[in-house]
Amino acid sequence: MHVGRSPRPLVDCDGRVFGALAGCPRDPQWGDVAKEAGDFILRSKELCVFSPKQATHRRGNYPSLAEGISYGGGQKRVDNLKNSTNNTRVLNTLNQNVAICRLTKFGNAALQLFAPGLYNFYEENIAKLKEDNQSLCSNFNGSVFGGATYNFGPNVVTAMHTNHANLAWGWCSVTALRNFDHKQGGHLILWDLRLVIEFPAGATILIPSAILLHSNVNINANETRCSFTQYSAGGLFRWVDCRFQTQKQFEAEGGDMKRLGPERWKHGLSMLSWWKDFKL
Repeated sequence: MHVGRSPRPLVDCDGRVFGALAGCPRDPQWGDVAKEAGDFILRSKELCVFSPKQATHRRGNYPSLAEGISYGGGQKRVDNLKNSTNNTRVLNTLNQNVAICRLTKFGNAALQLFAPGLYNFYEENIAKLKEDNQSLCSNFNGSVFGGATYNFGPNVVTAMHTNHANLAWGWCSVTALRNFDHKQGGHLILWDLRLVIEFPAGATILIPSAILLHSNVNINANETRCSFTQYSAGGLFRWVDCRFQTQKQFEAEGGDMKRLGPERWKHGLSMLSWWKDFKL
C-alpha cells in the first residue's frame, strides 16, 4: 500500500519518472485550504444545471464540468470549452476562490518539480496557441494546463478508465477533497501497475492518465468525496504540430502525421526526468 500524502515519484524499470505522488505542501494550514476548496465545490454544485452527459459519464456516476482550452470532441479548431451561461458563471466563481487557486498552483509546481521538461513543453505550446488565437483563455493565471474539471460529488468514485483524449505522455494533476477515511476508501488504483494508492483529502497525484487504466475504491455511505483535475488535451499539441490547422488540412499541404507519430512519442519520452538526476 502506497500512502499518497508524502511526495514520491513513480519510476519505471529504466529509472524514468513517469508520474508523481506529490502529496501536500508543508503548510500546517493546508488542511484548512483543502477543506475550504472541497466545501466550496460541493456548495457550488447546487447552483449548476447538469446535462445528462455531465451528470453521468464513462468516468463514473457523479456530476462534473470541464472548462478551458481544448481541441477534440467535434471541435473544428482549438477553442475555449463552452458551458451554459449559468454554469460559466459558477465556474468563474470557483476559479476565483483563493483555496482552489492554491490547489492549481501546487499542481503546477509539482509538475515543474518532477517533470520540468514536460512543464516547459506545456508552457511553450499554450503560449503558441494564445499567440495564434488571442481569444483563448487559461482557467488560472500562471497555469500551464489547458483544461480543468470539477468533479462535484458528493460521491466521486471513478470507474476504470483512461482519459484517452489527453496528451499520451502528458500528466494529469488530480486533487482529492472532502471528508472520507482514506485508509478505507478513495484509493487510486493504477491497474496496469498493480498499485493501490492511499489518496487522502488535500493530496495531489500526477499520472499519465491517457495511457494508465485507473479508478477509485468506493468510500463509505456516510462520507463525501469530490476532486479537482488539471490536464491538457493531446489535440492542442497536434494543432501546433499541424501549423495551427486540422490534420486533414496539414496533410493536404504535404504534411505526414503518421510519419511524425513515432517521432512525437520519442520526443515526448525525452521530456521526462531521470530519477538519478534528482538531488536528494
